[in-house]
Amino acid sequence: MTEPFIQPSARPWPSGDCTPVTHLDLEPAEIEDRLGIRFTPGSDDLGEFVEAAIQMASGRLLLFLRYTGSPAPGTTVLADARDDLRAAENDVNALLAL
Repeated sequence: MTEPFIQPSARPWPSGDCTPVTHLDLEPAEIEDRLGIRFTPGSDDLGEFVEAAIQMASGRLLLFLRYTGSPAPGTTVLADARDDLRAAENDVNALLAL
């Protein structure tokens, strides 16, 4: 059976930019438990965050992102800005059995 995704090392977005696909009620630790992926810390001009990138068997790149100081619970999922965002959201929902 083919794995549904791999967790690649840092990889740039094919278009050079990303856009939000969906916001999950799940926290990073819950996503780690469900998918067996690991979030890593980082920071940018908006603050500190934890992130986990995956590449679906289809080649689609997804990034799970949670800013440390965010008042809203949950985790944002991003995809390449030129991706089919509806299909990307469907992949996320299927992956997490939502």
